[in-house]
Amino acid sequence: MADVLDVAVAAATVVGKLGPRPEGVDGPMLPARQLLMAFGSDHVPKVEPCGDEAAPWPLGGTYNTTSLATLARLRSLGALARLGGTLGGGVEWLEALRQRTLEVLQSVAPKLPIPADTEALVGDVTRDPLSALLVDLCIACREPFETDELGQALALCGSWPTAHALFRHGGLDFEEAEEAVVRPPEPGLKGEIRQPKEYAEVVGVLAERALWRQSCALLLEMRFRSMTPFPSTFASAAVACYKAAQNQEAAVIMDKLWSASGRRIDVMDCGNVVVRFANAGLWQGALTFLEEMQDHRVLPDAYAYNNVMVASRRKNDFSVAPLLLRSMQEKEVQADAWSYSQAMDASNAVGSWEASLEYLRQLQAAEVEPNSVILTTAITACQLGDVSPKKAVQLLREAQASGNCDVQAYTAAINACGKAGLWSWALSLLEEMPEAACQPNLFTYNAAIGACQVAQEWEMALAVFSSMRRKGTRPDTSSYNLLLSSCARCREQAQVERLVQRMYKQRLAPDEVTFNCLSSLIMDRRDRENFLEELKANGLRPGVRTYNPMISACAESQGWEEALTILADMAANEVAPDIKSHNRLLDVCASTASWVVVLNVFEALRSALPPNAATVNTCLGACASANRWLEAIGLLELMETEGPSPDVISYNTVIHACRHLGVDLAAGVLSRMEKMGIQPDVITFNTVLSSSAANWEWVLALLSNMEQRDFTNARSYSIALHALVQENQLHAALHLFKHVQVKGITLTEGAYNFLILAVLRVGWSQWAEHLIQKAIEEKVFTKAQEKLVDLHNMSGPVARFFFLLALRDRALRPSRNSLRVVFGLGRHNVKTPLVVKPEVLSLCEKLELSVRPPAEDEGSVQVQARSFTPRLNAELQKLLSEPELKRHFGSLPSTLEDELFQTAELALVGSSRAF
Repeated sequence: MADVLDVAVAAATVVGKLGPRPEGVDGPMLPARQLLMAFGSDHVPKVEPCGDEAAPWPLGGTYNTTSLATLARLRSLGALARLGGTLGGGVEWLEALRQRTLEVLQSVAPKLPIPADTEALVGDVTRDPLSALLVDLCIACREPFETDELGQALALCGSWPTAHALFRHGGLDFEEAEEAVVRPPEPGLKGEIRQPKEYAEVVGVLAERALWRQSCALLLEMRFRSMTPFPSTFASAAVACYKAAQNQEAAVIMDKLWSASGRRIDVMDCGNVVVRFANAGLWQGALTFLEEMQDHRVLPDAYAYNNVMVASRRKNDFSVAPLLLRSMQEKEVQADAWSYSQAMDASNAVGSWEASLEYLRQLQAAEVEPNSVILTTAITACQLGDVSPKKAVQLLREAQASGNCDVQAYTAAINACGKAGLWSWALSLLEEMPEAACQPNLFTYNAAIGACQVAQEWEMALAVFSSMRRKGTRPDTSSYNLLLSSCARCREQAQVERLVQRMYKQRLAPDEVTFNCLSSLIMDRRDRENFLEELKANGLRPGVRTYNPMISACAESQGWEEALTILADMAANEVAPDIKSHNRLLDVCASTASWVVVLNVFEALRSALPPNAATVNTCLGACASANRWLEAIGLLELMETEGPSPDVISYNTVIHACRHLGVDLAAGVLSRMEKMGIQPDVITFNTVLSSSAANWEWVLALLSNMEQRDFTNARSYSIALHALVQENQLHAALHLFKHVQVKGITLTEGAYNFLILAVLRVGWSQWAEHLIQKAIEEKVFTKAQEKLVDLHNMSGPVARFFFLLALRDRALRPSRNSLRVVFGLGRHNVKTPLVVKPEVLSLCEKLELSVRPPAEDEGSVQVQARSFTPRLNAELQKLLSEPELKRHFGSLPSTLEDELFQTAELALVGSSRAF
């Protein structure tokens, strides 16, 4: 037997070309072909090393002489078997060799979990010669395969020709058997792998599927063929190891990358390596390689850094990109637009809009040309932060000027305007898009509808929706959800029902958000039960976001008792209320019940769920509205001792509750607030200022202190002006008004109304005209025209005086045109004497003007041209004289200024909670 082996080894190169060989084999050593793999990595059997037949693991060590001799021996024996087969069989030692080969194969092959004829090829190329030898011996001995023998041989097979021979001798149709095997689908990989580029492609495919054994085996085969793998090929094999949690093998491969390439690796090679890691989502490996590059004196470029940033972004790690950009700047690596855009996008993702805009400034300082992605990301940062929407529009104009404006930039700008409540700006941008050769898409239209939804402009939202459909953009569920939310918030139930019907007609399935929008319209228990049944019928489960709008809706329907019932229903349906549920319930109680109910409900809720500051602030607001200052202070003490910690709103509310008790108590709460480390804001000082209205000197002193601390706004001066007027300090009030004008602060219509009334009471017509002119300049009032007098935003007394001035000016310049007087029916408070229509009509009657009486619902009156006579002019001069002004306006109720001041307060703070 030994003699036969010696002859076989000596004749290997000759006999290797004889006999029936597998198709495509062109040499005796490792005929590497396209690898086959299992349907999934879970089916890959593990082959444990066994004796001399198992070579050292690829790249984990080096092949020694014994291992190489083993491989040569197996190949030589295979060649000799093919030679024996040509002699017609019957050679005894061939049968003995076949039996021995089967024993070795059975000792190293895995147990087969599935039938042998469907077993996929998963072996590595270091075991392939054993399977090849077995098939050669079976052919030479004319012995068929047993089922287990074929399966074990396939399990060790690692090359295409050997697999072909095994299938053929096993009596299987190879074309059908191919269907049971998943192969790399890329073109150009069929047949032999001859070039390094082809190896790189196959290793890349294997890396995608975490087949690290096969990837490493191919690297080893390239060494046998005296091929030098590309650096990217090494990286792909390392990626396969990392994916299979073989970190040590991956580290060895990356170490070989620097030493086995046979040449100096340049920055382009390293960039390709980084791309392999980045595409696989292994940004930590890419980052480690960046550090290794510097250790090997290869300076990474922007391309390498950018790919690491992209990989980290894909894995939602937003801290990497800003750090890498900073590293690039420190190492003087020229960052490009993509580098900055990645850092900006990562900053936006964590809400750090200031950093995003700072990167934009750095980009401009570095004279890097911004692209559309950069500008869109910057516009998005404006939307996220407390930035004026003018900045977003400015960036959009810059994008237009540079030719980098696209639909994403417009969509981001519309979102920014919508968030700020500037729905008209958003719609203007939408309208100009076609002129800018930029067609809006679904996301753009949804952003515009969302802008209208924020501003509760449901009619404009429907208009955008209709335009969207006319122009061929199909709305999605989000489009309908925005519309439903807009209409539901405005209590437009009929519109909501039509939208829901249209939604079902278009076969758009409602989602959780849809039902949450609709839930705010549920007014009684029966509707709520039907609504919840429909929600469940759609395969959805009601959650806390479904019930919370129902609770809020009780403020307009059933009241606080029904809201408590909804909270009980949540518990019955195993929906745990959150803190928003409790806060909404307390809001309903505050608006529909007394402060006593609010505090009782609060005591019941705080045992179930710890309250937050907003919870207690609602209770404080209820006490402040009822002037229950003692209870408000008690709640504040509870917050200070037991929590939750009070915030600036808490202290502002308590100061508001003490507003009628003089400045001392309010100042005491302010001092207590500062001791607790809570910084007061302008609302705090305004509330203290209103508490000291009876002491005008103290008001001016506090106002001066507020100006030094830059804590003043329009409301601050409105409070001070009202205090001075109430204390008959009219000269000081007008002096303060001049000061406000110098500071460029615009007063509200209510402040102008009570200040003008104050000077009219003392007959100062010139001052009244001056104040009206200032209000017109600041667009608070509307300037009178030859044919039109608009009395919008004016109180009754001020409208009367303004009408007299308009009639006087018209009488001095006769015209054939009639004069239309608009008093804006419905725009004024009809529950008080401060209505404009009665003032206008009574003055027309007194002056015997020729007018057409207006209808009940008409908002204007026409004064005929024939009314302007010399007699009218004389009468007007009399009515505008100082004595007559004193007589008429001085006889008005003294409470008018207070009512006008309250109008100014509501215009400035929007609600009583802001104080």
